Amino acid sequence: MPASFDIQEVLREKPVVFREPRQVKAFLTDVTANLGSVKTLDELLTVKTQAGARFGDRDASGFVLQTVKAGIGQKYSQDANLMAAAGAEFYSVSDRMECIVSADRIDDVLNIIMDDKRWTLAAFDFKDQARDFLGMQLPEFQEVVAPEPIVEPPGETIAEPATAQPIEHYNYSTAIQDYLDLKQQNPEALLLKRSVSREFYEAYFADAETMGRELNMVLMEKDSGTTAPKVPALSLIARPGAINRMVGHLEEKGFTVILDEGPQSKQQSSDIKAIADQVRDRDLESVAKQLGLERDPHDKHKWRNDDHILSINHGKFHDWMLAKGGGGAIDLVMHVQQSDFKAAVEWLSGQQLPEQPPKVQEAKPLQLPEPNEQNWAAVQQYLTETRGLPENWIEHLHQRGLIYADKHQNAVFVRHDADQWVRGDVTGASLR
Repeated sequence: MPASFDIQEVLREKPVVFREPRQVKAFLTDVTANLGSVKTLDELLTVKTQAGARFGDRDASGFVLQTVKAGIGQKYSQDANLMAAAGAEFYSVSDRMECIVSADRIDDVLNIIMDDKRWTLAAFDFKDQARDFLGMQLPEFQEVVAPEPIVEPPGETIAEPATAQPIEHYNYSTAIQDYLDLKQQNPEALLLKRSVSREFYEAYFADAETMGRELNMVLMEKDSGTTAPKVPALSLIARPGAINRMVGHLEEKGFTVILDEGPQSKQQSSDIKAIADQVRDRDLESVAKQLGLERDPHDKHKWRNDDHILSINHGKFHDWMLAKGGGGAIDLVMHVQQSDFKAAVEWLSGQQLPEQPPKVQEAKPLQLPEPNEQNWAAVQQYLTETRGLPENWIEHLHQRGLIYADKHQNAVFVRHDADQWVRGDVTGASLR
């Protein structure tokens, strides 16, 4: 956590959530003198007093609902229950949609929004007044100064919960021992090793302490074996953008960093479909977190960043900002990263997949229609009299097997691979 982080400021800026419709109505009118507004947590629906009431008479003559024009706003502007409670429809105003609600209908509208639809309303402005009205107080935090480090007196040993340096006689776990083996090959570099799950890069011992200090991150203490003490450990989510930024920061500080991808899973296959089947059912909330989205503090099923507001339920997702959805981890990665199927599978699996060769369809053997001499007279008459082709040409071509009639009385023109009157291999036919 950065040293400049101010948790009180973060809490002060959070929207203030209302629990009851009556609280919203009082906030919009009495508490803010008709100047306040409330929004849904996706910030797509706004409720406030009519503009005339905000600049004049203290008693609001009515209220207004506002939402965006784009498809993401249709959740609100086309909701039949909401319009029925308002007794009016949404209409277009500049870049938004509005619905006027009379003062005697606002209670019904707020009940529909908060009780029936379960849409949370919150104050994004006048937050101090909202907290005072609701009797909420921000917690107070006292700065704690870390104690001075204990200096080990000569001749005495102070036990530590985790060892920053490996000890030869300990029987370390396989993951720790693999890390130590790689570290021996690269003693001067900072080493990050890909975990078996492929979801993290991990560092241990002094490397973990150095990276934790330089990246301002919290270390863990990890069990390192049955007889070995815990060791300092640092885990970084294997998200390419984040990892590249962290490595770049360390390299700017003068460190050499090695990313070891570790052994590939035995279950990996060059077949992209087989790998896709392995990653498609990954937990969507875990994937959303890895993609950099944050859980909405007021709605546990919603995840958001600057470009997306996702609802995730039962393996499916819907993006309220883009009015799109899908199912499965691959669809989610493709949607958020705007990537193709192969790139999404690679991101989820941590594997570099081979390029898929283009599928070549095996040519089917040519099957010409069977000749039917009984129909030739009718076909010959059509070609000479209706189409006006020279009779001697048609007869000559027919005798050489280049034109004939089939059972459906079609004229079959046989194509050869030689552009001459000598027959080559038959390559096709045209029916008339």
